[in-house]
Amino acid sequence: MSSAAIHTILVPLSGLTLSSRAVAYGIYTAKRLTLPLIGLYAERPLEGSPTEEILLGNFQEDCRRSDIFPGLRKLQDFSAESIKAATKDIDSPLLLLPRSGLDEGQNLLTAAPEFSLRTLTDHLMILPPQFLEIESMGLIYDGRPESDLALALAATLSRSAVWPLTILLISEDQRQIASLSEQLEDYFEQNDNEGPIDWIVVALSGPEDETALQFIRDGSIELLVMAVTDMDSPCRSRILQESRIPLIVTR
Repeated sequence: MSSAAIHTILVPLSGLTLSSRAVAYGIYTAKRLTLPLIGLYAERPLEGSPTEEILLGNFQEDCRRSDIFPGLRKLQDFSAESIKAATKDIDSPLLLLPRSGLDEGQNLLTAAPEFSLRTLTDHLMILPPQFLEIESMGLIYDGRPESDLALALAATLSRSAVWPLTILLISEDQRQIASLSEQLEDYFEQNDNEGPIDWIVVALSGPEDETALQFIRDGSIELLVMAVTDMDSPCRSRILQESRIPLIVTR
């Protein structure tokens, strides 16, 4: 079961273009959330990546410029199994994985949605092809137990980073919208002692994937949190594949 908090940011250092984007997001989120940052590098580097000395030197220099002093973990390779084995002692990490653009080469880290649904144990942040500063965030909420965990995480992130939170209720059933809205009111009233949050509810109708993606295209948020399960519908897989903003997925 996922924790409602993130304690460490994990960034894979492959040395390729995708890795550079992960480093940029890793430094940004670690600084914004005031969390430790750990770079993951492989004993067997990917083809075309720089030497270990150059790779780690560049990472540490990028962090130094932002006044961050990162940790390092060596992996056997960049497989899900190696990442889990090397980080099993880290409580509630957020692993950053970039999604490839159409013009980028393929490597193991480009299949982020499949990687996450198959292996996710805590939280995973799937990065879009372009870096985007985060000033506000959203959450897809449907009342499932997994969605309640995502709500708790989104609330924690919103408080920590002072990101306004927009909660999306996507349903054709107005009674369900009303019921979910009441649940949210109760949740924030009960947890108000943890600190206030700037939050609103936006009720939308239509297919979940296209409705959520259109809301993202409208530019109201720069980060989306949502729950996923191994049995989730293709709708959520499409959101994972096509979102132009970073996604934090949890289950």
